[in-house]
Amino acid sequence: MSNKIFIVSGPVAVGKTTVAKVIMKKMPFLQKAVSFTTRQKRAGIAEDKIMKYVTVPEFQKKIKNGDFIEWAVVHGQYYGTDKNVLEKLLKSGHVLLNIDTQGALILKKKLKNIVLIFIRPESLDILKKRIIKRSKGKVDQKDFQTRINNVRRELKYTKYYDYQVVNKEGELAKTLAQVSKIIQKELKS
Repeated sequence: MSNKIFIVSGPVAVGKTTVAKVIMKKMPFLQKAVSFTTRQKRAGIAEDKIMKYVTVPEFQKKIKNGDFIEWAVVHGQYYGTDKNVLEKLLKSGHVLLNIDTQGALILKKKLKNIVLIFIRPESLDILKKRIIKRSKGKVDQKDFQTRINNVRRELKYTKYYDYQVVNKEGELAKTLAQVSKIIQKELKS
């Protein structure tokens, strides 16, 4: 199959969802996959993908039934990509996924024509400030520390990615241009 899956990953609050949403608008030929999660819907935040919110028992049943091409526990919540929907999308075109590093590496092992793009923070200190800003100052310290530990773990996986793009504060346009250029280059190869 010659159609490609472009995966955008990166740590919490790095801006990967914003990057994915804008890229989808700039490149409408890229298709959205269906993701399932056990987390609560975020108020006032539009997803870059089609999200199906389910309970933990429902998610576990889907795991047992083999409904996911990949799934992982991220920040204490289950996330997974619907296998049948992804396969159908790939038959008709290219797909853009915004998933965590665990899911990205699982897909890289299972499928061909995967392009992994990691969105990096310019520094851990700036990322910490973004996390606090995103939570509107209401940071649970245990959750905050879990997220920072996850960031450190995720940064270790960047060596498996095809590309890394630093999303500097105030330079979203530059980040978007770099990701667009990567996708255009990969579509030509």
